[in-house]
Amino acid sequence: MKKLISKITLFAFASISMVSYGQRSQYLCNGVVQDCIYNKKDGYVFNQQSQSGAFMQGDTAEVTIVVYKDMDYRISACCPDYMEMDGKLKFKITETVKEAQWVTSTVTETVSEENEDGEFVEKKVQKEVKKRVFADKKIVRYDGYKSEEASLFEFISDKTRKLTIEVYIPEVGGEGGDLEAGQIVCVGLLIEHRPAPKNLGKFGK
Repeated sequence: MKKLISKITLFAFASISMVSYGQRSQYLCNGVVQDCIYNKKDGYVFNQQSQSGAFMQGDTAEVTIVVYKDMDYRISACCPDYMEMDGKLKFKITETVKEAQWVTSTVTETVSEENEDGEFVEKKVQKEVKKRVFADKKIVRYDGYKSEEASLFEFISDKTRKLTIEVYIPEVGGEGGDLEAGQIVCVGLLIEHRPAPKNLGKFGK
């Protein structure tokens, strides 16, 4: 298990391509996360940052969460109404960090120099100046697009972090099951947490 951190500060399941599918669809999907599979036997508890939402197949949603030091988190996504979605919901977790780097620039300065006649004359000179700046860098902490267990990720962290979770709802309707092509589906993002066991490694840096 890897180490990271989690607490959701923003999770209305904000869709990238479609922000709302209508009040009726959202109302019907309220609380669907309660139907996701919990892992109570290992001491995990339901995190209030867990969310539910209505989405079009093929849509992508983004969520910003905050995770805390030395807490063990379990994140999973589910669509309990349709078996066709089992194991096919994918998500990626990224973190934006500040990274120090040196930037070199050329500046022009005016200086005074004494000439052969003993007179001071102004002269423009160029010189390189190095400056240390901090730039945003996005780091992928987990890529469910490359994992066989794309709908589940467990982690701990060595400090408090703000993370972004990108959830992808695949287009699987019309492939022989109950789900029709183009049908809106209810998706839950389940966040569980517990104090981190002391013998587990941590996710850091």
